[in-house]
Amino acid sequence: SSSGDINYAYLLFTTIPSPNLYCWNTIIRGFSRSSTPHLAISLFVDMLCSSVLPQRLTYPSVFKAYAQLGAGYDGAQLHGRVVKLGLEKDQFIQNTIIYIYANSGLLSEARRLFDELVELDVVACNSMIMGLAKCGEVDKSRRLFDNMPTRTRVTWNSMISGYVRNKRLMEALELFRKMQGERVEPSEFTMVSLLSACAHLGALKHGEWVHDYVKRGHFELN
Repeated sequence: SSSGDINYAYLLFTTIPSPNLYCWNTIIRGFSRSSTPHLAISLFVDMLCSSVLPQRLTYPSVFKAYAQLGAGYDGAQLHGRVVKLGLEKDQFIQNTIIYIYANSGLLSEARRLFDELVELDVVACNSMIMGLAKCGEVDKSRRLFDNMPTRTRVTWNSMISGYVRNKRLMEALELFRKMQGERVEPSEFTMVSLLSACAHLGALKHGEWVHDYVKRGHFELN
């Protein structure tokens, strides 16, 4: 499944007479990362009806599937189950719950959980930056971005794409220059955001420069 052949992985899964916890977790995680995340949720329901109970490593994948679907309210029901099981303080589970709420536009729920974090976590910060920008709160995104002690490439991408999403195009280009100054390697997602900004600005020279950067960096053209 991690190689992208989720259908063959599922075919193998169906041949196992009594899948153990590891098998269930693996196939659910595979579908949560696929183009059909709703099947991860269906498999989770099947798992609940089996003799194998979900454990802490099962839930992040299911939350991620809900997040992919933008189904924050449905994910909230699963959040209630996690609370009853006493797993809500698990770092991985917390991060994926914040992600699903932020990605689904349920910012008050995401913020409440984020504010309860004992220690700022870069994954949770990335989710909040993305969620705030999606809801038009791009200045709050930037304040969070600036206050982060460490930033990953995902952090930079989230902030740049947030500016583009909110038509703050020159700020997106300026932030990319700062990204270069800090020697953070951009990804294909960075390039897509930058090209989109140049297109909206009608900035052909900037766009040609980004195109050259793509060629020099040997980015795969997808």
